[in-house]
Amino acid sequence: MAWSAKTSKLQVIEWLWNCEEYKQYRRYPHKPMTSEEDDFPIAYIIVAHKDAAQIERLFRAIYQPQNIYCIHPDLKSPANFQHAIHKLASCFPNIIIPPKLENIQWGNFSRLMADIHCMRELLNHPVQWKYLLNLCGQDFPLKTNLEIVQLMKTYNGKNYIEGGKVGPDSDDNFAWRTRFKFYSNSSDGYIPPQNSGYVKRPPPYNITIYKGDNYMAATREFVDFMVKDPRAIAFLQWCNDTYLPEETFPNSLHRSIGAPGGEITEMKESYIRFRKWAEDLKNPSCRGKFVRQLCIFESNYLEHLYDVPHLFVNKFYYDYDPITMQCMEELLDYRSRHLKT
Repeated sequence: MAWSAKTSKLQVIEWLWNCEEYKQYRRYPHKPMTSEEDDFPIAYIIVAHKDAAQIERLFRAIYQPQNIYCIHPDLKSPANFQHAIHKLASCFPNIIIPPKLENIQWGNFSRLMADIHCMRELLNHPVQWKYLLNLCGQDFPLKTNLEIVQLMKTYNGKNYIEGGKVGPDSDDNFAWRTRFKFYSNSSDGYIPPQNSGYVKRPPPYNITIYKGDNYMAATREFVDFMVKDPRAIAFLQWCNDTYLPEETFPNSLHRSIGAPGGEITEMKESYIRFRKWAEDLKNPSCRGKFVRQLCIFESNYLEHLYDVPHLFVNKFYYDYDPITMQCMEELLDYRSRHLKT
């Protein structure tokens, strides 16, 4: 078995035929690193659509045996990618692939439902996880599992979800996303939903709309609320024909009356994920390339990433610069094995 920085999806499938040899070679931990981590299991969602080797590196970087993971492969992804993800799941008892998969189209309800399918499966799993973190396949951790656990313990049972109020009196201009009904008429995930021009009825239960990043740290109680509470179910149905509902559904519920771990206050910036947008002047210039106004990082940005407070970074393209992910993986391995006292 040989592992290189640039690894193909077919090689991933080949190596996974012998699960024990693969896990030993890749040095997957077989027991919790500390008792503190053992007492604080985390649930992860990974929504993925390409590059099995990149998904494997992400999974390896966040893997701990006490945690639980739900990987949602996009239904329209190639068969060899689907096969690699299912083969990876077969090697670990704490990986779930939801029985219902979405053909994810950017901007519409399918992206939110991919998370919801995983949330339901994670709640039904016997692991009594404390917090849920949801990721995409181009994310990578900036902190060790212990560092993530220690930070989430400071949340004291609160959710950590970015969101700003949307409406005519707000300082952003996203009200159109939920004011009108949108429809999708293509299986192409890169064609955004179209505005029908029809005005929607107000949200149920007088829920105020907040918009923010869809990546969050959510308590188990809040996840249970999102998928089971009648108010949340009605709001989920209402979001069905809105634009980018994954950016409003959890954010609005988090600030609704009675939400477990919720906050009524706005949060303009989240430290879950670090991203470098083209208009961002606070952080160093993109040392890589921009795709849709978002920086795809190269290894010469690692010095800055080392110092940011965020838990994860987005985004990487494995076929663009695989060395960066390898460097970060080795750094996290080193920090995990040399605990600060």
